[in-house]
Amino acid sequence: SAAAASGTAALARQYFESDKFTSRPINPTATLIKAVLINGAQDLLGVQYTKHIFNVTSYDNNQGFGRLSLIHSLALDNVNHLHFIAKDRRTVNDQGSDKITLYWHGENDNTMCNATHFSATLTWTDPPAVPYCKHCVLNDLDLIVKRNGHKLYPNGLQERDVTNNVERVRVAAKYGDKFVVKVQATNLVTENQTYALAITGCFRKNGNVEDPTIYENTSESTLRLSL
Repeated sequence: SAAAASGTAALARQYFESDKFTSRPINPTATLIKAVLINGAQDLLGVQYTKHIFNVTSYDNNQGFGRLSLIHSLALDNVNHLHFIAKDRRTVNDQGSDKITLYWHGENDNTMCNATHFSATLTWTDPPAVPYCKHCVLNDLDLIVKRNGHKLYPNGLQERDVTNNVERVRVAAKYGDKFVVKVQATNLVTENQTYALAITGCFRKNGNVEDPTIYENTSESTLRLSL
């Protein structure tokens, strides 16, 4: 419902504005809040119409990205055990890209992280298009995720998404998997585009991993670990 969605968004904003994420308050953009909520959304088991329950599939017209779940969206102390990365107010130029490399560890590394799926969601506010447009995305960004060198496409597709300004990749992960997450500005009508990115899972940080820096504004991000 709209009430549940707006309340969940308010809680997510409060999470950033308190000291739950970093040691100082953060003013998140609406684009980041959108990325966070969609990134943690979970598949429905079915949809009920009158007295009948119908099966659904990921990204279909019945459920879209799924039901909201803060437990799967944010690293919450004493509630869940996952790692959470946020990038906000990031800017990418036309034909440019932004990349981060992560290694999956899970409980095999004697950590408490018990997430089973890698999830990454890219969101951006696109410039206004003309009415009745057929191809309405003007600044086309692509979320490119490679797991052990194999490319994964967003939103349940088998090719890049040229229609939406929200792209999510979710896949089951196992110990030792290498994830390369890239945001690519494929075709922009403006000089650059600002975006937000949310990632959850179990990530090992070592000398082979691009270590996220402290989140602040346009060029930084944070890795948050729930305890």
